[in-house]
Amino acid sequence: MIYDLIVVGNGLAAQTFLFELFTQLSANVNKSQTFNVAQIYSEEITPSCSLRTTSTVSRNGIEEGISGLGDELSTSFKLFCAFKKEHNPSGVEEVHQFVGYTNDLHKKKMLRRFKELEIINCPLFDDPIEGVKLDSYLINPKSYTQWFNEKIQTASMPYKLDRYQNFVRSISFSADKIYDCTLLNSDVLKASKLVLCTGAYSKIYADFISLDFSNDLSKSQVVPGSFLERKVDLKRDSFYLTLDGHNLIYRSLDQRL
Repeated sequence: MIYDLIVVGNGLAAQTFLFELFTQLSANVNKSQTFNVAQIYSEEITPSCSLRTTSTVSRNGIEEGISGLGDELSTSFKLFCAFKKEHNPSGVEEVHQFVGYTNDLHKKKMLRRFKELEIINCPLFDDPIEGVKLDSYLINPKSYTQWFNEKIQTASMPYKLDRYQNFVRSISFSADKIYDCTLLNSDVLKASKLVLCTGAYSKIYADFISLDFSNDLSKSQVVPGSFLERKVDLKRDSFYLTLDGHNLIYRSLDQRL
């Protein structure tokens, strides 16, 4: 069997792509039309970064008209706000991000980013602080992912979506213009189109796939990051505080600090 499309990965990129794909197909459903999709992912070998993150969405001083990246980030924030308003996905909570400083160095950094600071009342402090208050979102990755999976399953029902929990060990493009994805167990899945949602693993994939865009993947960056997490019931509303560039986040939805 040759699939119309293979999607590699199961993080946020893969889920949003499949959600949009099947939602648009279902809106224009044609009973005589067939569309077969295979999704391949391995939480054991390439665990989804989207499930291992503090998961916040905030504009955080981004301005349009300064750089291409700033414009893209600003547009992305607006798209997320519109998505939240239209679909109201599970695991997303609207909060204010309170951004402040503790020394002159970080005050100067904030002034460069935000231009102006104001006296704000943050519920975590007895006294007002100087800084900014931003409209933001906190996301419970597990609930958000589960919501996407349920929506994708429903939207894909008129079509065919096969999910393989396996690792893609090699990808090649055959002479008959078909993508061959060889799995860890040596099975081969074929498709006429391929979407790589491989996130932080894209740079690694570039070393063992035979495709024209391998060089583009090798230029991608793996950005390390870490955070401390604890499950604790603070018996209070969620909060999002940033001091000197460090985030302190509490999600009351799943009692995570």
